[in-house]
Amino acid sequence: MLFTSRLSNGLSRNALILITSNFFLEMGRTLPHSILTLFLLSQGNSLTDIAFVKIIQKIAEIISILPIGIISDVFSRKKLYILSIILLFVSYLCFCFFSHNLLILSISYALYGFSMPLRYDTLESDVIFEYKTKNLSVKYYVTTMMYTLSIAGIIGGAIGGFLYSNIGGYIYIVSLVLLILSLICSMFFYPPERNDSKQYDVNKIKLSDISNVFRDLFSSRTYVWMIFSICILTLFIQSFFHYWQILYKEINIDTKYFGLIYVSFHICNVIGTLICKHVNINKILVGLVLILLPFFYSFIYIDQKLLLCVFPLIVTLFYIYHQHMNIVRKELAFLHNTSTYFAIINILETIIGMINLLVMTKSVEHFGVINSYMGMLVLFSILSWFCYSMFRRYLGKAYKNQ
Repeated sequence: MLFTSRLSNGLSRNALILITSNFFLEMGRTLPHSILTLFLLSQGNSLTDIAFVKIIQKIAEIISILPIGIISDVFSRKKLYILSIILLFVSYLCFCFFSHNLLILSISYALYGFSMPLRYDTLESDVIFEYKTKNLSVKYYVTTMMYTLSIAGIIGGAIGGFLYSNIGGYIYIVSLVLLILSLICSMFFYPPERNDSKQYDVNKIKLSDISNVFRDLFSSRTYVWMIFSICILTLFIQSFFHYWQILYKEINIDTKYFGLIYVSFHICNVIGTLICKHVNINKILVGLVLILLPFFYSFIYIDQKLLLCVFPLIVTLFYIYHQHMNIVRKELAFLHNTSTYFAIINILETIIGMINLLVMTKSVEHFGVINSYMGMLVLFSILSWFCYSMFRRYLGKAYKNQ
């Protein structure tokens, strides 16, 4: 853990059930991701159309994040998590049969956007609360969850590329089956909330207390710089997840390899998580990682095919830093108002992510995808180093306030 070392490792029953449910959910969600951009283009959508529906998704997330976080802290987290699976199910059903229709595609992305905070700001907050009150290792839970999600992504990406080449858009039917398995896990195996449980009552908040969460977050320089650092991550995330297929197509990589490439990125995630789990991440190591990102990418200007070697390395380095900040975010979570804490951070992250997506889209149109990635990496490294340095500077004060 970031602050203390004498914590018990292990998975609680609730954590194990949530991890299992998320395994099926993530596999179903990522199954079509390795070919998503190409699939949408094949349905007659332009890059502008794709960016437009992605923005709708982000707007839906922004609108729903804070209300869902508040409702989750007050009412049933389990029911909201189940609702997230149902919304994703309906979204993917529309993807399968109506992706050629921009209006229905927009509605599908909106439903997808609403489902995301329902997934991440509900039952996981319940597990984080359990771990913090029982003095269990949050880092152990987070890294285990990330391993599981990465493995699910690896399997989904590997199968997805193969299935798409054989059944095309009907790949979403397979995703729907996996979502049903996730629904069964969460609905029938995760324990129901107990209204007479003291722990559950403590974990509730009053709506009048929401302002206290804002005050506690933004009155602390540690939390402010942590939020800045997390938001800057979207510079890389938005560019990587939405444009890597365009980048690889730019250097004439056959699309039949995209499934394997997508799997390799998830392997990078596993490696990055493994390093983050076993290595003490300090300011010097973060600085080295951030410097190496644009350095390795610059090799593409020597020979574009070198991207096949250096891009997975870049993704691995990014995930070391990304998982470190993910652990920090959860270790510094408030003991009470946990879902609201995550919701406020996520809404700011989503707003910045939407802006970054717009900027990256325009940059790709005017300067090309190769140059846009280079500019993004340089900007990301500089801003991340500054904000993370400030965060570490005030970290001791946050520890004393825990």
